[in-house]
Amino acid sequence: MDYSSSSRYSHSRWNRDDRRRRRSRSRSRSRSPRYYSSSFRHGKKTSKELEIENDVLTGEVKELRSQVNQITAQLSQLNANLAAVSLARVQAESRAAHFESEVSRINTCYQQCTDALRNLKTEFENVVKERGKWIEESEKLRKERDIAEKSAENFRDQLNVISERNTSLVKKCEQLSAENKDYKEKQAKYDIELRELRPALANFEQELEKTQKELSRNPLNSPESDGNLIANIYEIQEILFETLS
Repeated sequence: MDYSSSSRYSHSRWNRDDRRRRRSRSRSRSRSPRYYSSSFRHGKKTSKELEIENDVLTGEVKELRSQVNQITAQLSQLNANLAAVSLARVQAESRAAHFESEVSRINTCYQQCTDALRNLKTEFENVVKERGKWIEESEKLRKERDIAEKSAENFRDQLNVISERNTSLVKKCEQLSAENKDYKEKQAKYDIELRELRPALANFEQELEKTQKELSRNPLNSPESDGNLIANIYEIQEILFETLS
């Protein structure tokens, strides 16, 4: 049983029993001979009165015994709960001590493994460094040997390649220079033509617009002459656009 729940249960029972005892004592006082008429306080008591008083006292004794039994049972329950809690505490402390011992042992093993791994890692790094040095030295000697064997041939091939490349670059530069010159000349020519044609094109567009307006105002003119005029206008316009493009 949980100690907290048992304590709450015992406390609630104690409160109920306490309220019950108070009500019982109140009823007992009301039935007690001290609260009867004055005839009970003066003179001799009758057998009826003695019997009533005896019954009252007997009831109070029974109630007190019942209360004592309840309190004894509650004390027994509390003692049992306390013993259970003490046992649980001892068991918990024992488990905690066991866990602490296991944690300490695991930490010790972990530290030992960490130290061993660190030593192995250091040794492995040293071996790798030595191996790298030997490989580097061997590669260096091999490269020096290859360079010594092929140095003359490599230099000759490099000179040939450089010479051919220079020749190609010179030709390419000359070609690009000529193309650039032609491009600049064409660009200058096109700029001049464009500047010359822009006013003519503007005048032509004005004339074309004027002619179209006149044609729209004179719809009775000869269709053949109008068609020829419009064809000539569009032909001239196409020539100008081709020249500009």
